Amino acid sequence: MGTRRANGEGSISKFRDGYRGKLCHNGKSKYVYGQTKKEVSAKLQQLRIDIKNGIDIFSAKMTFAELLERYLSSYASDIRPATRQNYEGYSKKIGQHPIAGIPVARLRADDFQQLSNYLYTKGRSDGAGGLSAKTIRNIFNFISAAMKIAQANGLISNDHSRYINLPRQHHTEKTILSLNEVQRLIEAAEGEWAIGIYILAKTGLRSGECLGLRADSLCFEDGIPYLNIQHSLRRVKDFAAKPGQHKSHLMLTDLKTDYSRRKIPLSQEVAEHIETHIDHLRERAASSYGLFSENPFLVCNEVGDAVDPSSFRKYFNKTVEAAGLPRTTTQHTLRHSRCSHLIQQGCSPKLVSLYCGHSDSGFTLSRYCHYTLSDIHKELEAHEIG
Repeated sequence: MGTRRANGEGSISKFRDGYRGKLCHNGKSKYVYGQTKKEVSAKLQQLRIDIKNGIDIFSAKMTFAELLERYLSSYASDIRPATRQNYEGYSKKIGQHPIAGIPVARLRADDFQQLSNYLYTKGRSDGAGGLSAKTIRNIFNFISAAMKIAQANGLISNDHSRYINLPRQHHTEKTILSLNEVQRLIEAAEGEWAIGIYILAKTGLRSGECLGLRADSLCFEDGIPYLNIQHSLRRVKDFAAKPGQHKSHLMLTDLKTDYSRRKIPLSQEVAEHIETHIDHLRERAASSYGLFSENPFLVCNEVGDAVDPSSFRKYFNKTVEAAGLPRTTTQHTLRHSRCSHLIQQGCSPKLVSLYCGHSDSGFTLSRYCHYTLSDIHKELEAHEIG
């Protein structure tokens, strides 16, 4: 229970390991934090003095945590749900560091450097060490977006988060399955969801793209069969959920770029395999008395609706084990293997880039082009370079 105070004086309540004070003014709420009630009470008193002196307490002394909260509530309303979910997580992570309570106008490069160092060494929620360099860079991209808003509103004159050294990203060698290993995985897949592993192996789609495919995603143009990739299936936080309702739901999200929205041409064999599966789904729909979806997901539950990505991941892992493949084999391993095989078989990097949904063929080459000493030796001999 919060401590009741006179009207206009604000309120104080227990918060985590300390106390939080709340002061309402002109329909807005301002929060202050401290280890003791006395400390919080003094901060509320200072806010009341600032208001009396005409100071805008919602900007002049806005803390970093309050800036991030304002950015999420006022400027990030139209971003993709999955991205917003990530930003919410980043904001909570930053809230565990002392930088959260520093006024935005007083933030310096040292503060951001200390945050980066903390995230890299102790940032994991389970206490098992730090976050990856990639995740930290994503967090600072979020910070940069919020700081731009602060700069645009005159809260700061310079964004000091730009001047720090972020940890370097070290790209580890990715697992590549041989064609025989890919075939073993396909053959080990059992049940209705086997089509998902087949499609991942034969197309190199991202997992969410595969799980977002429906019966009408198989199309034909000038006699060429293809999969029309427009969406990705993800479980995202439901920001409108009320108490007692599920806090997340499955959602078909739009793909991020025009390159991601693409057509994946299929061989006749792969197209016929998918068509056979669709015919089977339509037979189920015809005998379901209207319970089964008329346009079912290719990887679906008992009524043709989408399956949870986490459920399919468990199914995939069991299939990997049944096939006797390394436990490090993931759904993305199939994408990596498919694209690497295309390059090894002579497909141009630009073509593979379009096939993968990448905007930059240079990224495709660096990620999927792998040469062994033997490969280099054969190439040099073929061109008589020695």
